Amino acid sequence: MDTLPDECYDWSIEEKGEVPPEGEEGVICEDASDEENSIQPRAINYFSVTFNKLSSTRAQANIKASATTSTNILKSTVYLQKKNSKGKYVNVGGSVRTKKVSGRTLSHKPVYAINSDSSYQIKCVLFDGSAYRTKYRKL
Repeated sequence: MDTLPDECYDWSIEEKGEVPPEGEEGVICEDASDEENSIQPRAINYFSVTFNKLSSTRAQANIKASATTSTNILKSTVYLQKKNSKGKYVNVGGSVRTKKVSGRTLSHKPVYAINSDSSYQIKCVLFDGSAYRTKYRKL
């Protein structure tokens, strides 16, 4: 599994009321600022993430991305995260799904097994060969 640098963050913090990861992978921190942590990707001009329930036991992420120019790599890494007893979202073991393409567009639609009694979200990290963008979506 690839290790992500500390510079990974969520650009949608303010619009979604969510916060970026801190410390351990998959654990959500209490406070952060887009201005303090922002990295400007050179190639990504569109990045959309949705997460929807297909049934009481299955959910699907839908990631779409495009770049302004053809890139050597456009890589989507999606982590399923489950809310623990402390109210924090943590990665579900064995749930990482990755898709890599060369070119200008990426479409990634991983499906996950879920439990209807639990709360879930996904963490999607998009890499364009030089910069990372991260988004979270709750189920």
